[in-house]
Amino acid sequence: MPIPSWKSGLQEIAENVFAYVHSGVGWDICNSGFIVGDDGVMVIDAMMVASMVDPYLEEIRKVTDKPIRYVVNTHHHVDHSFGNQFYLPAEVVSHQGCREAMLARGADVNMLNEQFPQYREDWAKTQLNPATITYQDKMNVHLGGRVVELLHPGPAHTYGDTMVYLPQDKVLFSGDVAFHYLTPLARDGHVSNWIKVADGIFKHLDVTTLMPGHGPVTIRKCLAKP
Repeated sequence: MPIPSWKSGLQEIAENVFAYVHSGVGWDICNSGFIVGDDGVMVIDAMMVASMVDPYLEEIRKVTDKPIRYVVNTHHHVDHSFGNQFYLPAEVVSHQGCREAMLARGADVNMLNEQFPQYREDWAKTQLNPATITYQDKMNVHLGGRVVELLHPGPAHTYGDTMVYLPQDKVLFSGDVAFHYLTPLARDGHVSNWIKVADGIFKHLDVTTLMPGHGPVTIRKCLAKP
C-alpha cells in the first residue's frame, strides 16, 4: 500500500501556534514548529542545514517580526538539531541527555557527507551548537501569557527526548516519540519503554492535536485505539 499524501507547509494548529510540515518520507528533514508569544518566538526543532532553515525563517517572518528567543531540540539526531546555529543568538534548550549525545557524537563532516551527500555544500558551513539550557525531567517556559511544558518521557526514541506540551491549547509536539505514516528509526533508544510512552500520551496528557517528528499533523480521534 502506498504512503498517503498529506498537507505540508506552514499550518496554524492553535492560536499563534504553527506547524511546519515536511511532505516527504526521507530521514534528512523533520517537521518543525513555532510558538509566538507576547515578546518572542520559540522554535521546536531546528532542522539540519541552511538550505532547509532559510526558507523556514522566511515563513516565520511572514507571521511575526518578534525575535526568536528559544530553540528546543526534541533530541540529538542531526535532522532535528544541526540547524541550531542559524537561530542564534536564541537560547538552545534540550534535555541534558540530548546535549551529551550531541557532544559525544560531534559534527563529523566526513560521516555526514557519506550519509547525506546531497548536502555536501551545506556541511562545510555547519557547526555544532548544543543546548545552552538543559533540564532533567520537566521544565516550564513562560512565553508571555502561555506556559510551554518541556517533558522528558524517559528513554524512548532516544535517551534524551523532549516532548513540548501546550496545556492551554491541548497541543503536543512529540518530536520523534511519534511518527505518522512512517516507520521510525529505533537505533538510539529503548523500544519497550518507547511503546509504553506512546501508549501513555493520551492517558497522561490532555491532547487534541499532535505534531509528530515526521508525517502529518493529526488529531486525537485519528490515533485512538478501536
